[in-house]
Formats: sequence, structure tokens, C-alpha cells
Amino acid sequence: MSITFDKVTSENEMVFRNLWQFFGYDFSEMNNMNLNEEGIYILSADYVEFIEDAQYCSYIIKVEDKLAGIAVIKFIKEENINYFRHFFIVRKFRNKGIGQSAVHKIFDLYPGRWRVSQFDYNKPAIKFWQKAIGIYTCDNYIEVRRLDDKGPQQEFYH
Repeated sequence: MSITFDKVTSENEMVFRNLWQFFGYDFSEMNNMNLNEEGIYILSADYVEFIEDAQYCSYIIKVEDKLAGIAVIKFIKEENINYFRHFFIVRKFRNKGIGQSAVHKIFDLYPGRWRVSQFDYNKPAIKFWQKAIGIYTCDNYIEVRRLDDKGPQQEFYH
């Protein structure tokens, strides 16, 4: 299957925002987030930052030219590290190796140090990232607690 990435710009921002809502819907199952008065999930007001701030690079993920998810990378200059801030694959494309292939391709786009973190309550994400990073690095990564002590984080260099 062909996996491609469209960088989020002002032209496709609405697509990113719409996919962001599906991300919120899925995430609400674990973090008990409620819809707001307008019937949408507000994951954070900073999704605009993910598009406009130069320290972020956001992508719309496509599989065979069909919308499949989003990825948000933050470049933390002070630490010289790429941080996988958000990742979401729509249910139709899950458990088919697409998510793993997508993150591996993104790792390849940005050589260097990487950090990925999860919340303790998001057990599927923890399992996904440990497997995806383990395969990508041949288990050559470290896992520690996040600084906020809300879950694990993995770091590696490639």
C-alpha cells in the first residue's frame, strides 16, 4: 500500500482540523474528554500552532490517496531532538501495518535524535510505539518515565 504525507498548509488546514476531531473522538474513550457546546472536541487550542509555528511540521497521512490520519512533529532545538507530538490513524487503516510503516517513514525523513511519549492510560499507544520503535531500532532505544510522570517515553538516535 502506498503511504504518502501532505504537509499541512493553509490550503489543507480544514482537512487537518477535521481529522483532529476524529483523533479527539478516539482519545475521549481513554481521557474522558467531553464535547464542547458546539459539539466538537477541543484537544488543545494549539493545533493552529502545529500549522503556523516553525518548530512544528504537521502532516496529513494518506493511503492510496485516501485520508488515513495525521502526524505532528515538534523540533525541540534546545535539546536537538525530534519529538513525535501527535499521531493518529483512522480505524479503517489500523492493524494493517500502516501506522508502523508511516512512523518509520517519518523517522527516515528526520534523521537524528527522537522522542516519543504516551500517557499511562493509553495502553494501545504504549504497545504500538514500543513495537514500532523496537522494530525500527532493532530494540536499540531507551524507555524512561516522562518528566511529568504521566507515562513512558522512548528515545533513540538514527
